[in-house]
Amino acid sequence: MKPYRLAWRLWWLAGLLLLICLLGCSGEKNSSGDETTPAAAGGDEPFDDDFPDRGEGDPIDDDTYVAPPPEPFDPDAPGPYPVGNRTLLLIDENRWDPYLRSWRPVLVEVWYPTEDWAENLPRDSLANFLNGWDELILSVFELLGVPPDELANLQRETGSARNAPLRADRAPYPVLFFSHGNAAIRFQNFTQCEYLASHGYVVVAPDHVENAVFVTYPDDLIIFNPLWMPLSYLDRQKDIHFLVDRFTALNRDDPDSFFTGRLAMDKIGVFGHSFGANTAQEVVKWDRRFRAAVAYAGPQIPLLPDDFQTPILTMFGMEDHTMHDWEFLIRFNYTQRPSPKIMLGFVNGGHYSFTDACLIVPTLFGAGDGCGTSRRFDTGEEFTFIEHDLAMSLVNTYVTAWFGLFVKGQPAMAPYLSADLHPEEVTYYRDFSAAGGR
Repeated sequence: MKPYRLAWRLWWLAGLLLLICLLGCSGEKNSSGDETTPAAAGGDEPFDDDFPDRGEGDPIDDDTYVAPPPEPFDPDAPGPYPVGNRTLLLIDENRWDPYLRSWRPVLVEVWYPTEDWAENLPRDSLANFLNGWDELILSVFELLGVPPDELANLQRETGSARNAPLRADRAPYPVLFFSHGNAAIRFQNFTQCEYLASHGYVVVAPDHVENAVFVTYPDDLIIFNPLWMPLSYLDRQKDIHFLVDRFTALNRDDPDSFFTGRLAMDKIGVFGHSFGANTAQEVVKWDRRFRAAVAYAGPQIPLLPDDFQTPILTMFGMEDHTMHDWEFLIRFNYTQRPSPKIMLGFVNGGHYSFTDACLIVPTLFGAGDGCGTSRRFDTGEEFTFIEHDLAMSLVNTYVTAWFGLFVKGQPAMAPYLSADLHPEEVTYYRDFSAAGGR
């Protein structure tokens, strides 16, 4: 899809959602009759979590229980841990949001390793990530021309079990933070977040309110505001900094005891797509708590501190119709960084080749720019974008090895980063002159 066509459809989406919300579906009334947002009460609000504690008869307590193999795991395959996920609403009471007129509410999805017996629990569905707004959103998508088979994608099962317990026997776990793209959503890379969690990471992905396509709070629906994009450049970075601080506090003392003592907050990384790639690259410039970063299809403002040392893995699509005019800056960013560094150019990659857009609603996000077919910039010939599963298998291998080396400090990951796994699909640029885990 051409950028102007995507922008036109997003304007339609915004207008339709706003009209429906103005008709009375957007929020609850307080005692005075005023509209309220989830942030009004202050504090953190965990969503329903009625999963029972382990008890008698739990398989993990049986003599047949077999512990998973010791790390490191092969990054070219899913890890041995089953995956759980849960949604949290966290309130940044140090930031007043002038658009929402409240303390800034940050809705996050968390993926994490869970117990072996949780493998037999029902899988979550994408519709559950919409917190009760799925029927409205499906109706709007239908009005925008999304075909029935794509609407059905929102009912598809994920690879994780909602509200399963956080695994105890291998804690604490390194933590990775994911930043979504412009007018995108926190679960746009859900399969990759599950993959990383299966390798022993806790993955935290926020919706950047005002810049997400929509944020589905329990009692309010906030849609994308294109006029807020300049402010979102800073708000996104502040969201990530806030989440690092908040999960550090939860690791010390979680009121629900869910995260207490389970997070290795001295081993953290960040990754992001498009605008989120910019966010990931900017936060590591000044926040030295991050050990490594990964950037998909997005540039960095080319101003680095003199002592900048954070390893960054860059990936971009060489047929990216959204960021084509900025490809020169992505390449320039790579030349300016100190080693160790890697840049991977996907020969048949588009803007959305690094996401799960092709699994969700490619008609709105990805068609002609990562999903389906398009025409090459240099020759004009028609070609087919790299298939989703192949693209993500390559992405997952390199990202898991990258974070394994630089976040977990596993030297055994280095050979994977030196391998040309699919040279006909990827152009490789590497500089390991200063390689090594921290």
